[in-house]
Amino acid sequence: MAESDSLEAIDRDLKEVVDYCESAGLDSEQVAADAKLLLSAAQKHEDSSSFQTLTKKVLFVTVAVTLVAFLLQNAWTFRWLSVAGKTFQMKILPYWDWTNLYHEECIVANPYMVVEKLTEEDCEVCETYDELDVVHNISIKEITEDYLFDNIPFIVTDATQNWKAFKEFNFDSFKNLYTTNEVLRSHDVCEYKESNSQRLAEILRCSDCPFHAMWLNCKLPAIKVFRSFYYRPYFLPPMVESALENFVAFSSGRSESSEEFLIYYTSDDLTWFAQIRGTYLIQLRPKAPCEELCETLEINLQEGQTIVLTNEMWELWFAPSNESPAIAFGSTGRWDS
Repeated sequence: MAESDSLEAIDRDLKEVVDYCESAGLDSEQVAADAKLLLSAAQKHEDSSSFQTLTKKVLFVTVAVTLVAFLLQNAWTFRWLSVAGKTFQMKILPYWDWTNLYHEECIVANPYMVVEKLTEEDCEVCETYDELDVVHNISIKEITEDYLFDNIPFIVTDATQNWKAFKEFNFDSFKNLYTTNEVLRSHDVCEYKESNSQRLAEILRCSDCPFHAMWLNCKLPAIKVFRSFYYRPYFLPPMVESALENFVAFSSGRSESSEEFLIYYTSDDLTWFAQIRGTYLIQLRPKAPCEELCETLEINLQEGQTIVLTNEMWELWFAPSNESPAIAFGSTGRWDS
C-alpha cells in the first residue's frame, strides 16, 4: 500500500472514531481527554524510537572516529593511506590541478594557531659554530643540554663498534644481503634516489658499475631484518622516540661533485647517520633564516663515526668522498611529547 493510501485510511478511521464518540454523547473536550492516553503512548514510542536511532548514530560515529584515529596513529596504515592518497592525487590531476595547494601548510588558516619557527635570534648558535665537536662515551645529559636543545650537531665515535653491521658489512656482503635475503628481496624499498637514475636492481646486479644511491626501508618485515644489524644508539635520550624506518646510503666508483650530493629529508626532529664502511662527505646546510647567517658545515665522516643533527635547523646532504665503496645508514626520531 502506498504511503498516501495508508495516511488516508488512518484519517478515515480517526474520523469514524470521533463520529462514534460524538454520537455517544461525548463532547470534544472529553474525546480529547480520553485520547491523551493513546497519544501519550504513541509519543513515548516515538520518543523511544528517536532515542534508539540517535544512540545508533552516535555509536556509529564514535566507532568510525575511533577506527580512523587508530589507523592514523599506526605507522603502517598511515603509510598505506598516504600511498593511496598520493595515487588518488595523481589520478585526479588531469581533472583538477591541486598542485598550487601542495606547499600550503594549511588549506584553511587558523588565526589562533602559532607555529614555532626558526628566528634570526636562534641562528646566533650556529654563527660562530664552524667545526663539529667529536665526542665519545658521552652522557645523555650532555647530549641533551649541550647539543640537542641548542640545535648543535656533533659526531659520536663509539656508537657502532658492537653492531653486527660494523662487523659484517662490506661491499660484497651488503649486495648479497639485498639479493639473497628473501625478506629484503620481496619487499620494495621507499624513497629511492640514485644520482645517475640507475635502479636498485641494476646496481645490485652489476659488479663494477659506479653508483651513489639512497633508499628507505619502510616495510615492517624488511625493517626488522635490517634492524637486526644494529641497536638503538646509546646516546639517544629517552625523550627521543625512534622512527621505525631506517635509511641506507650505498656508493662505489663515484667521487664528490656538486651533482652527486643527495639529501635525506624528514619531518622528524632528529637524524643520526652512521658510517659503516668507506667515507662520505657530509654537508650540514642551515635552513632559513639561518642560511644567510651561518656557514655550511662540512666533514668527511669516517668509519665508525655517527653524525647527529636536529632537523629544525639543519639539512643533511652527503656524497662519496672518493671512489672506494661506502656504506652508511641512519634513522630519525621525534621528541616524545
